[in-house]
Amino acid sequence: MKTATIQAQQKWEYQCLTRKSETYLNKELNELGQHGWELASVIFGKDMKGTEAWIAFLKRPYVGHPPGGPGEAAEAAQAGGVRAIPSLDADSEEFEIRSD
Repeated sequence: MKTATIQAQQKWEYQCLTRKSETYLNKELNELGQHGWELASVIFGKDMKGTEAWIAFLKRPYVGHPPGGPGEAAEAAQAGGVRAIPSLDADSEEFEIRSD
């Protein structure tokens, strides 16, 4: 029997930042960078009110909910065991897909 292992996919959280001044935008981007946020994209355009502004899109790896948060029970249940899915490959040989 063959075994194929699927690694957990990276999860992300996102933040959007709108500032009218490039100076203020840079200052806040530097501060957010110290907290793990990475600038994904930035545009200069009109905000929701029609005012010209810098709009920055940031991301960082999702680290889960704090202890006692709403997702704790679901995450604990997933971490508790390995789920194996039996399947057949192109040669009709049985293998398992494990989600760790």
